[in-house]
Amino acid sequence: MIKKTIERSNLSAFDKLTTAFIPRNSRVLDLGSGSGRIGGYLKENLGCKVIGAEINKKVAKTAKMYLDDVIVGNLEDKDIQQMILKRGKFDVILASAILEHLKEPEKFLKEIINALSKDAIILITLPNVAFWQIRFNLLYGKFDYTYSGILDKGHLHLYTLKSAREFIKKDCRLKIDKIEFDFPEVPILHYIKLVPVIGKKLNYWLYRKFPTFFAYQFLFVCAKKLA
Repeated sequence: MIKKTIERSNLSAFDKLTTAFIPRNSRVLDLGSGSGRIGGYLKENLGCKVIGAEINKKVAKTAKMYLDDVIVGNLEDKDIQQMILKRGKFDVILASAILEHLKEPEKFLKEIINALSKDAIILITLPNVAFWQIRFNLLYGKFDYTYSGILDKGHLHLYTLKSAREFIKKDCRLKIDKIEFDFPEVPILHYIKLVPVIGKKLNYWLYRKFPTFFAYQFLFVCAKKLA
C-alpha cells in the first residue's frame, strides 16, 4: 500500500495549534491515533518518531501506513499499557480527543506518564460542554447526543474549563504550563471584524475575554509534577 503525504494544510486549525508545541525530532506517543493523520504529519514534516495506540483494528491498519508503529487495543487494558511502557521513553504524549472516551482517564494517565522522559510534555485536548451553542440549546430544553462533536455518544465525561483543570491538576496530578483554546467563528461576531481600525482587535478580545463561552475545546500543555 502506497503512503500518502500529510501536509500541514490537511490539519484543522486546532490540530495546527496543538502540533506547534511538539519539538522537531521528538519521540511521540499518539494516544487514540485514529487513521494516523496527526502522527503522520509529525513524522513526515517534523522528523518525529511516532508510536500510535488505537482501539479500532481497521483504523489502526490505515495508521500503520503513516506511523512507525501502532499498538492496537483498549488503552485501559493493563496488557496494552504494559506494551506501551515497554516501548521506552517518550518526549511527548499526545492525548487529543481521547480521554473523554475512557472510563477512568485519570487512572490511565497516572500509569502512562511513566513512559515520559525527563522534561517531556503531555498535550491534552478536551471538549467544552459550556460552548455557546450547547448553552442556547439548553434554554430550549435540548441536550441531544450526536455521533460526533462535544456531545459525541462515545464521550463518557463532559468538561467545563474549571472541571477540566481540576481533572488534570487534582485527579491526574499533572502540572498545567499553558492553556489554549479552539475558537470557531461565531457568525454574528464576524461583522465586528468589519468595524474600521478596531474591528479585528475587538473580535479577538471578546473571544479571549470569555473563553468558557466561545471555546469549542481546550488544549492543555502539561508536565509531570516534581516529586
